Amino acid sequence: MSRQILLLLLSPIAVQAFFRPIYSGGGGGHDCEETATSSPSESTPSESTPSQVTPKYSYTCPEEEARKHIITDLKENVGAVAIAGDRLKLCVTGGNRTALVENMKTPPCNDPKLEYTLPESAHTNAEFLWNNRPSRITISRRAAVQAFIRPIYYGGGGGHDCEETSQSTPTPTSESTPSEVTPKTSYSCPEGWNLTTRSPSQFNDNSGYLCTKFISSPNAISVNASSNLCTEQDAALTAFENEEEQEAKKHIITDLKHATGSVAIAGDRLKQCVTGNNPALLDENMKTPPCNDKKLEYTLPASANTNAEFLWNSWALNEPSHNMWQYESEDCLQMVIKPTDPNRNGKINDIYCLLNAAPNNPTDTSFMNYGAYCGKPVDIEATI
Repeated sequence: MSRQILLLLLSPIAVQAFFRPIYSGGGGGHDCEETATSSPSESTPSESTPSQVTPKYSYTCPEEEARKHIITDLKENVGAVAIAGDRLKLCVTGGNRTALVENMKTPPCNDPKLEYTLPESAHTNAEFLWNNRPSRITISRRAAVQAFIRPIYYGGGGGHDCEETSQSTPTPTSESTPSEVTPKTSYSCPEGWNLTTRSPSQFNDNSGYLCTKFISSPNAISVNASSNLCTEQDAALTAFENEEEQEAKKHIITDLKHATGSVAIAGDRLKQCVTGNNPALLDENMKTPPCNDKKLEYTLPASANTNAEFLWNSWALNEPSHNMWQYESEDCLQMVIKPTDPNRNGKINDIYCLLNAAPNNPTDTSFMNYGAYCGKPVDIEATI
């Protein structure tokens, strides 16, 4: 189980937060100017009885000086300081986006004052801490950091934490009644990826989105090699799920800079339907389902994050053709890009998994893959 931590966000541009050692009564230990005054007793005490003097300390330090101390230590213009704090075990979700959204519906996991706890070793009363989180807290699947604490000077007055000029009394809240918070959920993709709209389903954790990207290849490439293009970017081969997504073929043509070509997509023939170069076995398979049913003989892996219903109704004319060559049969899939042929343009075709071109028609570029259609789950942000 991944451990959630709290960070103190630091920035010289806006007042974020600053840690300095607290003066504990002895020399040094803080970075503000110190003035000590005392009021001795009116009567001179005997030498055997030391005078009772109660020093009073006051501190002044400009906001710039307080900031400079942290920035100097960080040697960065912006940074963060780790502090104590752990998310409650029942609120930890790891990379489970569905669990995150579900947790944000009810307390304690949707309450900024309840979802974290301080260990005893912190020796800290957390009441002030939980009351000084920013009003907008973003929890992101991508970020290792799950929350930011930005302490604001409690007494107001000047925007720094050394000189106090006024105080305010916070409105008391009932600890027995957790605050009801309705999070706003948003979805995003890494730079360079498209936030593709789909129907909410189990294939996309009911988010209704998938991050997709066409990754091109300068030369014709096999489906298996195309899959590696996706893996290199922490993604997997996917396939289109609706007509709008299918129309992306016009965009891909521009990227391909070819009049015709294909794009490798996810999809594998069922193992019991694979024939190799065995015509007799193919003939036998074509007598009964699932191998004789174009909506059943192929399957999509879970990594495609795609509902295949639309895909299996998008075969090119007379496909799948079940061609064979030496020891191979057409057991993978591609999306054909051929604007001059409406019966094939944007449709799917079965193709050899290991070959860069169709050996039975080696000069037809419409059977050559010039890239891969890749997908990865979206990043979910629940904002309080």
